[in-house]
Amino acid sequence: MQPRSATRTQHHQKGGLEDLFRAYVLDPRSFWQGPAVRQAEKLEMKRESVNHHMGWSNPDVASSCLAWAREREGRHPPTYITGLGGSGSHWLAGMLGELPMFFDVGEVYIPERLRAAMNANPDRAPLILDALHVLHTRQPAADDARAVNCAAGSHKAADYVRWDQGATVVRLLRDPRDQVLSTTFRKDEYRQWVAPDASDDDYLHHRCSISRSDETRYKRAGCAADLVIKYEDLRRKAVAELERLLQCAGVEVDHVEAEAASERHNAERIRAGQSDVQGNLYLYGPSLPWTDHPTSRVAAIHAELIDVIEAQAYSFGVCLLPPPRSEPRDLQSLSSDGLRIRGWAGKGWELGLVDSEAFLAEVSMPSISQVPLLRSAGVYGICAARIDSLSDDWLDAVLAIPSLRTLDLGSVPVTDNQLDMLMEAGSRLRALSLWRSCSPDAVDEARRLLPITTVVG
Repeated sequence: MQPRSATRTQHHQKGGLEDLFRAYVLDPRSFWQGPAVRQAEKLEMKRESVNHHMGWSNPDVASSCLAWAREREGRHPPTYITGLGGSGSHWLAGMLGELPMFFDVGEVYIPERLRAAMNANPDRAPLILDALHVLHTRQPAADDARAVNCAAGSHKAADYVRWDQGATVVRLLRDPRDQVLSTTFRKDEYRQWVAPDASDDDYLHHRCSISRSDETRYKRAGCAADLVIKYEDLRRKAVAELERLLQCAGVEVDHVEAEAASERHNAERIRAGQSDVQGNLYLYGPSLPWTDHPTSRVAAIHAELIDVIEAQAYSFGVCLLPPPRSEPRDLQSLSSDGLRIRGWAGKGWELGLVDSEAFLAEVSMPSISQVPLLRSAGVYGICAARIDSLSDDWLDAVLAIPSLRTLDLGSVPVTDNQLDMLMEAGSRLRALSLWRSCSPDAVDEARRLLPITTVVG
């Protein structure tokens, strides 16, 4: 039997968490700061709409949500479609919301004060979580339905499972180049809210930083998603991916229902205006694939997100510029620490191609000893986007390789002396990436001195 003092403490904690939830619903602006105040504005609108969706009349919305959640307690773990903006999470969540066992709540974020209280009271966290989800419901929810939350940020998966061990976490990926370009250049309303004065380059860098941070924090969290789905696969075979998700969540849904949900949310029909689905898939107009964007943008994202692109198993891409067509040639085995050789595969550089029209050296640890190998291989390009520092000797040696036509220095700092070396020896280069390697004035000077070279910076 527990001491009475311990029982009182538990009741106090329980009441404290629910009281904090009520305080949040009553005054959400006191829980969010800066650009995140958008979340408070959304919750204020939800307070007015949830009564209509659920058929309630009680003005105390927080108490209604808590009462509804208590009736469901322990039986309806949520499903999270978590990814970054532009990855299609709203689209997939909308498909799930069509099915009888789910209801779509959009993006539901939890302020830090409430998050900390839920972490301190894990036994009551599922109740508060469910109450938050029903507060954000976009449709009348069946008593046995599961909430579908598409809050961005894969790194939050550890919290989701901590708050409800029965939760299903789906990580939705999209090629980082397409994802970043979509959020940078298609969603102007959001951009004006978070970074109204940022230049295109600065905002592109900001979006790349978010992608890189999410990947890093997701790995560090030590709690992997239950399922990974790629946006590109969802576009090609939506029904199959939807059914794979349902199987992972332990939910049985008739194949016909899954097909109907997929068809109603068919991307091509939405784009053609043949569906009544309301969402943001084409809210800001169709997006071009990353391959159709200017070289400067693609090369910048490549430099920033080369590790993320590889970690998520997307193609390496063109780096800077594709090589001109030539006769295929064989490359003998070439091995060196900190160096990988890629062959041209028509649309990008791939590992393991020993018979190719051109070769690119991917350098992660630069060394003078690599240069004779690169010279003998007749490399067309060098991608050094992974390196942290650059020596004069190495740069001088690689610039002397006769076959070299593209050089990607990523965002490694370049000294004034190294810039002089690039200007003196760079006239044979077709493309040079100095993305965030030096000042804008230095980039402009490079463009002036290398007029036939595509200079990215």
